[in-house]
Amino acid sequence: MPNYRRNFVPGGTYFFTCVTYQRQPILTTDIGRRCLREAIQKVQGDHPFELFAIVLLPDHWHTVWILPPGDDRYPLRWMRIKEEFTERWLAAGGAELPQSESRGKRPADHIGPMRHSGRQRLGSRLVRLAGSVVGRRRSTSRR
Repeated sequence: MPNYRRNFVPGGTYFFTCVTYQRQPILTTDIGRRCLREAIQKVQGDHPFELFAIVLLPDHWHTVWILPPGDDRYPLRWMRIKEEFTERWLAAGGAELPQSESRGKRPADHIGPMRHSGRQRLGSRLVRLAGSVVGRRRSTSRR
C-alpha cells in the first residue's frame, strides 16, 4: 500500500484533483453540474472554505481551496462533498456504479498546500501537480 504524505496546514491553500469512478464522464452533464454545485454549497455551509478556483471536466475536476485560519480538515470536506454528490446524483436518477475495491481508502492527496497567499492571480503562477507554486509572474511583454 502506498505511503501517502498528507500536508495539514491550518488556514492553508490547497490544490486538488478528484476523478470519477472509472472516469465516467458525468460531471459536465446537467445533473452532474447541479449535484456537484449543491454538494459544494452544502459542505461550505457546514464546514466553511473558500473555493478559490475550479476547473470542471467530464470525468474529473481540479479545485483550489483556502481553508479558514486554524482549520486543516480538508479530508472531512472531501468526504462530505462525495457523500452529498452521490446522494443527490442517485436522487436525480443518476446510475449507481459498483463500488471500487479502494472504497474507504484515502483520496489521492498527491497535491499539497500551495505556498502563496492565495490572493494572487492563479494564472500568474505555475502550479505543478505536486502542489507547490514554483513559478514567478510571467511577463506579458516580449523582449
